[in-house]
Amino acid sequence: MVKNWTVVILRVICIILMGTSQWVNAALIDVTYHDADGPQWTGVVDTTTDLLTIASWTEGVGGVYDYWTPQDPTSLIFQAIDLGTASNVYVSASSLTSYDVPDNWDGTIFSGWGFLSTQGKQDIAWNEGIFSGNNSRLGWGLAQTNAGLFNPTDFATENFFSFTPYSSTANRVSSIGGPNDFISIVPRVDVTTPDSTEVPEPATLTFFGLTLLAMRRFRRS
Repeated sequence: MVKNWTVVILRVICIILMGTSQWVNAALIDVTYHDADGPQWTGVVDTTTDLLTIASWTEGVGGVYDYWTPQDPTSLIFQAIDLGTASNVYVSASSLTSYDVPDNWDGTIFSGWGFLSTQGKQDIAWNEGIFSGNNSRLGWGLAQTNAGLFNPTDFATENFFSFTPYSSTANRVSSIGGPNDFISIVPRVDVTTPDSTEVPEPATLTFFGLTLLAMRRFRRS
């Protein structure tokens, strides 16, 4: 009988303690964007921070345009941006909010959101020279115009990367569509882990201590 009550009490304690902890579902997703004769970059999307961090960036051989490449690709960070609408209307940068990338994101980008670089093109150090054209930001799945505006339906899929410089004053959209172009999306981590910053409430700890004391006395009786 004592053993049965012990099992019941321990189960209650476990349920209460589990309820005091918050659980965070986090995912890291490896991305490869490969334009055979254009930008070829790899990066990692963190669905906890909703950021895309570039890991490498090279330029494909051939093509009409020789796109520029950053001196330090790892310094480039893209924020997932919600444009607030998927309609064919221009919106200003002031109306942008952060987009919550799902933990099970499959790499699809649709109208109304995309990834936007935290730096303007003039602020990025390029291997080929200094860019002095418009200082709009780079975008994956969205595009910022020279006037700083966004149209949610322009280049609004994962197949478009805009607007990479190819001269000191000119830039252009890269697209995936050729026979040797591809995009790779590979989830690296998809686990549920306890939030280590959460500490059980004092009342819970008190209850835990009193329960153990009661169990101890119950066994002696």
